[in-house]
Amino acid sequence: MRVNLRRLGLVVPLIAALTMVSALLAAGSGVALATTGRAGITMTGSCSDFQSDEKFSANSSTTIYITWDSTNLYIGWEGGDTAGNDSRLMGFDLNPGSSDPTQTYDGAVFEANGMPDYLVQVQPSGYKAFNSRQNTGWHVITTAPTTQFNANGCGTNVPMTEVTLPWSSFTGACDTSGCTVGTINYSAGQAVGFIGYSNNSGGSFVYGTMPIGNPTGASPQTLNYEMNCPSTTTGQSPNTYCTAKKYTGATAVAASHITVTHHHGKTVIRWFSSTRPAGFNVYKHAHKLNSRLVTSKTHWYKFVTKVHVKHPRLVAVSLR
Repeated sequence: MRVNLRRLGLVVPLIAALTMVSALLAAGSGVALATTGRAGITMTGSCSDFQSDEKFSANSSTTIYITWDSTNLYIGWEGGDTAGNDSRLMGFDLNPGSSDPTQTYDGAVFEANGMPDYLVQVQPSGYKAFNSRQNTGWHVITTAPTTQFNANGCGTNVPMTEVTLPWSSFTGACDTSGCTVGTINYSAGQAVGFIGYSNNSGGSFVYGTMPIGNPTGASPQTLNYEMNCPSTTTGQSPNTYCTAKKYTGATAVAASHITVTHHHGKTVIRWFSSTRPAGFNVYKHAHKLNSRLVTSKTHWYKFVTKVHVKHPRLVAVSLR
């Protein structure tokens, strides 16, 4: 069989060109790009730093961007004031659906089972902080997160604000009263819930909320929707992989009078709950220790495990 090399020389570049065009059309048509973990993620203060499948609609004519790789989490806020006086905020729930002690932050009220364990605040012209929740208070991890701001980053007078957060910095959050050692820490690839919003420079008006089911208006506002991502592995398309979840009416049940003792290779955990939920799950860091719900006929609870635990995390479960 004879091969026409001249014709072949024309066909190969043509195939390559058609492949490139198809890829560009797919990217522009909203086809999932599976971009988390992609090479070369760099924050420069421009909307073009993110791909189309990393884009989430928010209220008040704003947009929020979320992506990640194995090292960092990247967040972007499109819109807001061009002077950078307003705060851009994002809460991170590392145990979505679990009932936690609640705490407010800068005009936002959260549900117990949609409560952020970490929260970043970026006021481009002023205060910046990355915080962990310790029971019902906030602990500042750093006041110098890596940020970018461009008043025209998404077009004329359309600002872009960005923050890069190392996954390794998600450590230190905890639920129990008086806790100082983190028990809600990030584990590679785990589920994370996201709640985004902005607040004006006076802290009196919440806007730019994401998911869009969350309200806007005079502070405080209850933000009971979160964007739930089942895992943070690479190769995902965030805006199709993650879905909005509504949390309503859950009550945080604080365990108190917690004691931890060790006898003959076993850890014995005892605690008191004034409102007696359906039961508790017991965790060491992100690992659940109990195979069945820990219940009690009184207000006192007890759990015994062969795992050595110093600072257990007790998560109340309300069956509805």
